[in-house]
This record gives sequence, structure tokens and C-alpha cells, in this order.
Amino acid sequence: MKTKNSTIIGLALLGITNTTEAKTDLQIEALAEVPLNQPIIRASALPSLPAGIDSFAFVDFYGRESGAFYSEANVGRELYKTIGPKVEWNGGSGMDDVFRIGGSIKPKIIDDLFLEMKAYPLTLASNGNLLRTSQLSLFGRLDLPKEVYLEDWTDTNIDWNNPKKPLVASELTLGKTLVDNLALEVQGAYNVNIPGLQARAGLRYNF
Repeated sequence: MKTKNSTIIGLALLGITNTTEAKTDLQIEALAEVPLNQPIIRASALPSLPAGIDSFAFVDFYGRESGAFYSEANVGRELYKTIGPKVEWNGGSGMDDVFRIGGSIKPKIIDDLFLEMKAYPLTLASNGNLLRTSQLSLFGRLDLPKEVYLEDWTDTNIDWNNPKKPLVASELTLGKTLVDNLALEVQGAYNVNIPGLQARAGLRYNF
């Protein structure tokens, strides 16, 4: 069961996107997914906070049940070049909240390519117990000519009780800006919300 304290902390991390001092980039995506033939609505926020703190949050509402959702929020700060600590909250319907503690690096390789690599060696349950799991995470975005973009995130979750069988979840997005802030997207996902492969298509609007 989720504890009151863990819910408060998670909501506080999400609420950081609404601070009056933050400059926030907000995205809304409306997608249709197969093979489940279910709709997905995703809201993402990328605020720039004072004191060099960066943050990110998103929430997915999926299926035809109004209470079905999954959400993440994280905060971090670069201390040396692009390296710094990061804390993340994961929560959603049908799962206990977890908190991940680690760090990230944003290597600069080529122009028009953004990369962030995160390592979370510590994972806490909502009751404060240390879990025997860790996570490695990668996010990348490549801006291509003619307002085409390619994005990918991949999470590798390691259960130290069985480290030889990590669980990988990934999502690849190909998008094309149609007009102003509106883009058409197609996605391929693996082990996201459900096991196996999923295909999606829909629209993204940047506020």
C-alpha cells in the first residue's frame, strides 16, 4: 500500500513544475496504441528552476479507466560540467511508489543531439525500505532536417536477486512538425505498461 508520506513527496516533485519562478516547457500527447487498442494521454513538463536545478515530470493516462495512470518526476543539479546528483519518484495505479537516488551526465557528442544518461544505484520503497534493485536510464533526442525529430528512452532495471536477467523497457518516437507547435508522431514501445511490443500513433502539441 502507498503511504501518506510517499504520496506527499511524489506530489511535491510533480508540483515543482508549477512554481511561479520556473520557466516550463509543457507538452501534451494524444496517442492510440495497439495491440490493446487503447488511448494514451501524456502530459510532460520540463521546468528550468532557480539555482541551476533542472527537473522533469510526466504523467500517462491510459486505457479506458479514468483512474489508470503512471507518472515520474525527477530533480537534479549539475555540479561538475554536466555531472550531478538526481532523485526520481515513480508512481501509478496498481503499484507502490518508489524513489530512486543516483546521478546523471549529459555528454555533448554532436550538434542537434541531446543525451542524458542516468544511474540510480539506490531504490527506496514508500515505507523507506531499501530495495535490491537499480536502474540505468538513457534518453536521447536528435533533431533532423525539415522539422523531423527522433527520440528514445530506455530503462534497464536490475534486480540484484537475479542480476543476469535485467528488465528492459524502451520507447522510440519519430515525429514531424506539421504546423507551429503541432507534430505528428509514430512510436514503437517495448515493455511499457504491458509486456512485449506496442505500436502507437498520434499528435503532440508544445505549449
